[in-house]
Amino acid sequence: MINKSPLIDLASDICAHGFFQMEDQQGNSQSAAFIESEDFDVVSQRRAHMVEQLGLKPGPVMSMKQIHSNKVVVVEENWERGQGPQADGFVTKTPGIILGILTADCGPLLFVDPQTRVIGACHAGWQGAFSGIVENTLVAMEQLGAQRDTIYAAMGPTIQQQSYEVGPEFPLKALKGTDIYSEFFIPSETLGYHMFNLPAFLRKRVISSKIRHFQDLNLNTYTGPFFSRRRCVAEKQAYDKKSNLSAIALL
Repeated sequence: MINKSPLIDLASDICAHGFFQMEDQQGNSQSAAFIESEDFDVVSQRRAHMVEQLGLKPGPVMSMKQIHSNKVVVVEENWERGQGPQADGFVTKTPGIILGILTADCGPLLFVDPQTRVIGACHAGWQGAFSGIVENTLVAMEQLGAQRDTIYAAMGPTIQQQSYEVGPEFPLKALKGTDIYSEFFIPSETLGYHMFNLPAFLRKRVISSKIRHFQDLNLNTYTGPFFSRRRCVAEKQAYDKKSNLSAIALL
């Protein structure tokens, strides 16, 4: 099953997008990440299935070597599989290039400016967001001609506050020098721990960047039909670098 943003679907005449679940209705695995115990052919088959579901012509899904950074790249042509750059955001105005974000609790953000036909996507965990991945993605879109007041932005499956417990050192490290602690944290039942609202933190970064059109799908990776690294750890299951795919492409 594909989860779609009704907001980005307003631009369905120029782009296709989707936030994929762990499995489709036929039970086919939709883990798009490379897993060390599997070869690239398995991953390629899964991604080809997703591309078909998006209604796109067969082609590779571009993915980066995500490193929780604020680095953004412009994509003008497809790169060889496994040769993506170390970055956490990318943008393009080239039709046919499929931008794919891999997440397993972090926030996948998709962007489109239907007026200038520019798209972008970024992988936004708290580290990347704190260092500016959202802002840098938008700047890169602007450099391709996008206008902030006409950009649509959507956030897909992300771990929600009720599922995201962090240690006593986290709030100070994340928000040192600010006075907005209560906006993103509530006390946990575990003494000295807190529940962090990553979606609210990402939403704040997007809205503060003067993006007028934003939608959060409110999908929880931890409790929903998605891969969740934290759930795997809590249930003592092997994580195996499995990830959820979120993709967008210009038609």
